[in-house]
Parts: sequence; C-alpha cells; structure tokens
Amino acid sequence: MSKTSSSQSKPDNLPKPKINWGKLEEAEKFAETVKLYRQGKINHDDFRRFRLQHGAYGSRMTDNYSMVRIKIPAGEIYPEQLEKIAQLSETCSIGSAHVSTRQNIQLHWVILEDVSEIIRGLAEVGLTSREACGNTVRNVMCSPLAGVCHDEIFDPTPYALAVAKFLLRNPLNQALPRKFKINFTCCEKHGMARIADIGLIPQTIEKDGKTHQGFKIFLGGGLGAQSFVAHQLEEFTPEEDLVYTAIAVLRIFDRMGNRENMARNRMRYLVNEMGWEKFKTLVLKERAIVRATQSVIVKLEIDKIPDALHKITVSSETSSLPPSFSRWVKNNTVKQKQNGYSSVFLTLESGDVTANQLRAIAQIAREFSAEGRVRNGFTQDIIFRWVKDDDLPELY
Repeated sequence: MSKTSSSQSKPDNLPKPKINWGKLEEAEKFAETVKLYRQGKINHDDFRRFRLQHGAYGSRMTDNYSMVRIKIPAGEIYPEQLEKIAQLSETCSIGSAHVSTRQNIQLHWVILEDVSEIIRGLAEVGLTSREACGNTVRNVMCSPLAGVCHDEIFDPTPYALAVAKFLLRNPLNQALPRKFKINFTCCEKHGMARIADIGLIPQTIEKDGKTHQGFKIFLGGGLGAQSFVAHQLEEFTPEEDLVYTAIAVLRIFDRMGNRENMARNRMRYLVNEMGWEKFKTLVLKERAIVRATQSVIVKLEIDKIPDALHKITVSSETSSLPPSFSRWVKNNTVKQKQNGYSSVFLTLESGDVTANQLRAIAQIAREFSAEGRVRNGFTQDIIFRWVKDDDLPELY
C-alpha cells in the first residue's frame, strides 16, 4: 500500500493546546530544593512531601531515583507533547514511558537531579506533573469517547478541564487526608463514575420550556481492600453547581477525613462511617456557603473540529487487505456518532511504550485524526479519534 502525496506533509492547521498546565518556575524551585536536600538543609519528610506534590515518587531502593508522573487532564494529549515525552524518556529516563489507568504518563528511573529537567521540558509544551502524586486531587479523568459517543447527552470534556484547571495548584488541594480522584464519563457505559471519590455523568432536564445541562454526581466510591459503590448526591445537579459541589466535598474531606490511619483515610471510609444521609446533608450545606462566597468558571472552551481538518485523507489500495483487518476493526474500533468517522484503540502491552513508538503515535495522530491529537484511555491504551472510515485500512 502507498499513501497519497497529501499524507506526506503535516497539516499546518492542526490545533495547538488551548491550556498551558505547566509553570517553568517550578523547575527552578525543584532544582534548588534538591540542592538544599542534598546539603542536609531540608529533612527527609519535608522533602518527600515536596517531591510528591510535584509529581515525583522516590524509588523504594534508593533516594537517588524517582518516577515522574505526568498529568494528562481529560486524557487529551497533542503530538508535540508526545514527542517531548519521547525526548525526555531518552535523555532522563530509560527510553520508554508507561501509560497508567488514570490517563497519566510515567517516566521511570529518573535521577533525582534530572526531575527538574523533566518539569522544565513538560512546561515548554504545556504539561505538568504537579499534584500527580501525594495527598492531592489527582489527574481529572474523562472518558476517551466523550464528544463522539452515541449515548452521551453532551460532551463533558469542557467541564472536566475546568475542574482540573480550578484545582491545579489550588491551596485547597495541597494537603488532603489522602489522594482524591475525580472521574467524568460520557454515558453510563463508558467510564467509572461509581468507583471514584467524585464521579460525574452528563444529564439534562426540561424546565420552563428550556433544556438545562447538568450532571448525576456520585460521591464516595472506590476500589481497594474494602470497596464501595458511590452514592448519587441528588436527582440533578445543574452545571453551574458543578465546581461548587467539588469544592464543598473537598472541604468536608479536608476537615473530617482520617489523617491517622492510612488504611482508612480515603473519602469512602468517611462516607461509610458517617453514614450517607449525614454526609450528603453536610455537602449540600457546605455548597450553599461556597456558592455565596466564591465565583467560578464551570467549563472551558475546547478545540472544535474545523471543517478544513475533515479533508485530511490518506487513501490507499485496499484490495490486498489480510483477513485480520476485519478482526481488527471489530475489536479495536468504535463507530462515532459523527457519520463516517471511527475511534481507534491502540493497545499497549502492560501500558508500556517506547520513545520511538511515542513519536509514531504523534505522527499517526497528525496524519489520520481530524482533531489532530489523541486521548489516553482507562485501560492503558491510546485512542485515535475522528479517523475517517475510508482511512482505516491505511491506519491498520
């Protein structure tokens, strides 16, 4: 098979990241703090908290190495960001990366003094590792099919990004009793809304002759040694109360969560021990206070799919396709609600991906995805969306 000449050049109208999650000054601060730690001017416990806050886990075998976890809010990642991670994996890590089940990307065996270089490199392309570890709100997840799912009522991606943006570096989010997880999903089938601290599913109601957007909000779920299914807060939470609800829940968890017993300090234990009705009453009262004292943005603008990008095509001869192609289509692609387009799932063995594979993924996104980027999934995979059905043979 051979691609047409139009596929050899990169489209010059592909979108760039709208949100810059990074801060270059955090790289300088991390480097300076490492120096002070090496000089014995910062004790181990204080440095450990600082390191985790900036997304670096220490190795169990030695303090000289770290795992750096890169947050990918809503799972959205752009080609130049993938290429930067590939470069950093070669210069500072082991030449490969690891995609997690929470839409993060991790770099392992990073020398402690090189962590600041990774933070700097990530900030250069709008990414961050801030609050990817520790007792913070971790990466805000969103279904990789959000925006293209047949069963969704509306796309929750702008709301997921707004929550992630509001909470990043927020003082509310620096020293919780334990880690805290927020999951947005597009519909009942595609996501994990009921096994997170806060889980959200889009819904609408008709009122006064108008359609109002909002969410089913579930609180107190989670998996582990003792698992709990989350409780729905109320019948309908309007979109304007989304961030207020998240703030209220976090404030209650911060005040009342168990900081003594690490085995029982996730929020699901607080909900279970307090009782759902009492916890719900506290959340609703706290939300009323927050609503009266704060003003927040509930959703952010996201990249639309311009008509010009729909013209991307990499047509090829398909007569010699092997029988395995139809099996691949059945197992690895999902038809989108947009006619003529599919989402393609790329499975990664144990979530691992080499630097060269990251570069290949970036190039495939440029050539085959009309939105010019990819999403991480919930099962350590990569999803190319907005792929023309006619281009599936060549992508395969």
